[in-house]
Amino acid sequence: MNIVVDSNIPALASVLRMSGAVVRVHDGRTLQPADLADSTALFVRSVTKVTKALLHESRTRFVATATSGIDHIDTEYLSQKDIDFAAAKGCNAQAVAEYVLYGILLYAHTIQRDIQTLRIGVVGYGECGKRVVRLLCSLGVKSVEVYDPYLQAQGAVLPLGCTWRLLHELVRESDVLTNHIPLTQETQKIISHELLATVPIGALILHASRGGIIDEEALLYYVRERRYSAIIDVWKSEPMIHPELALSSLLSTPHIAGYTQEGKLRGSIMVLDAFIQWIQNHGITDIDIAVLQEQSELLKQNRILQNKYSVGGRGIIDSQEIFHLLCSARPLKEDDALLKSIVKHTDADICRVFDERRKRYPESAEVFVDEG
Repeated sequence: MNIVVDSNIPALASVLRMSGAVVRVHDGRTLQPADLADSTALFVRSVTKVTKALLHESRTRFVATATSGIDHIDTEYLSQKDIDFAAAKGCNAQAVAEYVLYGILLYAHTIQRDIQTLRIGVVGYGECGKRVVRLLCSLGVKSVEVYDPYLQAQGAVLPLGCTWRLLHELVRESDVLTNHIPLTQETQKIISHELLATVPIGALILHASRGGIIDEEALLYYVRERRYSAIIDVWKSEPMIHPELALSSLLSTPHIAGYTQEGKLRGSIMVLDAFIQWIQNHGITDIDIAVLQEQSELLKQNRILQNKYSVGGRGIIDSQEIFHLLCSARPLKEDDALLKSIVKHTDADICRVFDERRKRYPESAEVFVDEG
């Protein structure tokens, strides 16, 4: 079996080789149709656009992305061609939630407010949104409101003290607004110019979901006018950032909110398990499934997934203690300084630095284990 794997997915290529598969590792950003001519399976991350243009000449029968988001995958085309698909939904949710918590604590420190007194609005109550809400509750934040009409209609239950709100109410009344929804035609620029005009003066907009959810030009206008602050991790035209917005924001990072050792390893495990299931379902015999199963279990026992600070484990957590832990766990100040240092470079150089930072990202650890 021939398999193509993105070079930025940890452990996966070596595990697959142990099973007898022929594995080729590629840069996901530059993957070409010719690279997939004889492939059976393809494993990617978010930088690879998996479309008809990439796959039409290949024999690929299984595609997996080691990421939670899937807006880079043409799932309709895969379905039309009977190509099975898997994603690592929620693999980096804890990492993103901790990035958001760091951003809120940074903002609270900057404006000299106790985080417990902030009104925080969370747009989207999926894997990331839930963890953000639980972290905020663990720190004793008294006002946490959520917009997610789909999950609300399905009967999703919020933690005690949290409430559902309409989007325009949430935007108009929050000191901090953070969004955690997927990018679709319906959600593109859902945080619109009209909504951004209603954000309270002095508030914080935190954007760590997908580029395109927020109207960047409108956000820049209000941030530049010092109406409110922004923390931006995702950009509409990645790997190109919005230079002025990056320079004007409280914190600007190169789409690395989900980049922790744990998050990436969970992604590898989830797509590996999906691949094992696919092999079993199709009766494939030219690959040693027992080896893959054994290696999956070993990865799950990896020390970096163990012994974390428990969310809700001992009552209200001290916010200053957590802020210091988050500061030391991840190089977010370095990320911010890097992006702001290159805003006057050429577009090509900005894109190159953006990608290089993500490919060679320093090892970063999560602080919490979420037992929810």
